[in-house]
Amino acid sequence: RDIPKILVHMSSSTGQFSSDATAVLERKVDSGTESRKSAEEVLCYYELTRCSEWIKQGRFKKVALQFPDHLLPDSARIVATLRQLNEQCKLYILGDTSYGSCCVDEVAADHVSADAIIHFGTACLTATKRFPVLYIFGREAIDLEDCVGAFKGAFPDQLSHIIIMCDVMYSRVIESLYEMLRKDYKKLAISHPAVPGCQRRSLMADENTSINGVKCGPSDCKESEAKRDQETYIPHDTSVNSIEQCKMGRHYTLSASIDDYSIFYIGCEGRALSNVIITYQKCQCYSYNPVTKSYRMESINVNKKLGRRYYLMQKAKAASTVGILVGTLSTAGYREIIDRLKALLKSAGKKYYLIAMGKLNVVKMANFMEVDVYVIVACPESSLVDSQEFYKPVVTPFEMELACTSQQWGIDYVTDYQELLPGGVSHNPLDDITKLDSDVPEFSLITGHMHSGKTAVESCVEGQLVKRSEKLQLAAYSPAGKKGMGCIMH
Repeated sequence: RDIPKILVHMSSSTGQFSSDATAVLERKVDSGTESRKSAEEVLCYYELTRCSEWIKQGRFKKVALQFPDHLLPDSARIVATLRQLNEQCKLYILGDTSYGSCCVDEVAADHVSADAIIHFGTACLTATKRFPVLYIFGREAIDLEDCVGAFKGAFPDQLSHIIIMCDVMYSRVIESLYEMLRKDYKKLAISHPAVPGCQRRSLMADENTSINGVKCGPSDCKESEAKRDQETYIPHDTSVNSIEQCKMGRHYTLSASIDDYSIFYIGCEGRALSNVIITYQKCQCYSYNPVTKSYRMESINVNKKLGRRYYLMQKAKAASTVGILVGTLSTAGYREIIDRLKALLKSAGKKYYLIAMGKLNVVKMANFMEVDVYVIVACPESSLVDSQEFYKPVVTPFEMELACTSQQWGIDYVTDYQELLPGGVSHNPLDDITKLDSDVPEFSLITGHMHSGKTAVESCVEGQLVKRSEKLQLAAYSPAGKKGMGCIMH
């Protein structure tokens, strides 16, 4: 009589560590968003007429449709509509992305031999290489009158320099918003999404500026919007010391330094807003949430966040083994930044592993116990990982470059690794940065010891006197020295 009780108890206890296959198949997943019931609303929100014309223009036979999780409820209706408009084209839904949903999933598209990709939802707008991509951000609702009121409440001084930035989902209304504010604010500038492969550029928004572009405000959804990809915005009055930049997937042209501007950001709280705040840390930033119709001054403690990143950089500097996490296989330049990281780690005497695991997973990363710190190669919105839940820190390529060289932690923070590559604004040749003060030891706040800035002489043996610069110092031998990981200087 006791045996059945024991069996039942074991079954209930083991159920805590494993799940029944039937339960998994029958489980209902709450995506958090209900499907839009109106077919006309779906057609309008996702600009399906534009999608259809783009497919016909490119003569694509196989097209992959990429959705984030919260838009999947609408995917079946979108496919049905596009099939009616393009009967000769095969459509595939990419539901579970290999990496972040903001990045174009070229890996999954390659599995179905797709000719092109239509990316729905928010996007980081990092350049891709292999596939033509059409970005559909979605026509999110926004009350422009309320937004204008919030803007005027945030900036009563009409002579101050202000730049309007937004989440890509609200980029279609930024021109209309500018038109409503330009009469009162003479030093107003706006930014546009830097869509890869699109020639659209930002506008110079100063007192002598006039707008000669296609309006991005509300329009008839039934009309074709395919021509928008070919429109070019040309900055005006470029002779008046205008500054044109493309940063974090945004084009803008300013009449002064970006540090002299205040930012008015349109969008919900998320990674995009966090990147704007930490990248433009000198600028006062106000954010407007179109969903709640509220605005606020971002009082985020930037110094605290940067202090946390500085601490992680110090951990990377003291690390002897590094894991290079490949967080993207589609973003342009990912091979080049990996090669650059390898060269930097080798010059700093650190051992490294190259790890590709798709989305970051705490359990998977815990298997590499010998790794002291990870560096992630991913898009700007996926690079700033809050590594408190991980067993080992996760740093960005920018932080690892500082950890492996004698460069000083400055006031500018780089989240986009492409800025570190040749042609980027923060690029430094490897030959220059790896030779700076390589023999000057530094005190580590993490270990409490002095560490050399570069690998010590690999041929050192236990108890040997090693010549460093013009002085003789004792070098404590470490087994890591045989592997090119450096000798710790006491």
